[in-house]
Amino acid sequence: MTRHKATHVIHAGLFGNMPKWLNEGLSECFELLAVREQSGIVEFSPQWHQSVMDSWRQNKLIPLNTYFRMNGNDWSHYDSAQTYGVVWSLVHLMLSDNYRKNIFTSMLKELADNYCAPFDTTVFLNTRYDGGARKLERDWKQWLNHGLHSAHIY
Repeated sequence: MTRHKATHVIHAGLFGNMPKWLNEGLSECFELLAVREQSGIVEFSPQWHQSVMDSWRQNKLIPLNTYFRMNGNDWSHYDSAQTYGVVWSLVHLMLSDNYRKNIFTSMLKELADNYCAPFDTTVFLNTRYDGGARKLERDWKQWLNHGLHSAHIY
């Protein structure tokens, strides 16, 4: 929990106001950070994965576009097991290969370059992700169902 909260403080310093989904998703990932020798390892979370899969099986999974528009007030109206699980899984996916990492990095750069400015994740993805936000959602669901679920080592 300490790493999670510390990550929020770092985000505030680097980006100012950032989308809720991104702030929480990164914080959840960094909560799972382990340092081993010279490497940082962000573990895969079977708990969050299972939570998202349960919501999906029960037809309660909220579309990613809804997460992209959520603010703090909206966030509190949803089941926390689903919200935190979804945003963790989305960030974990975005860090899973070079194509998505590059897009994710450019998203963070744009946030840093436009400190505290409004940011529309859907507009960003529609211009940077091949196939846009809808394709990302399809890719995310495919990854949830069949993807390589492993730790990220840096």
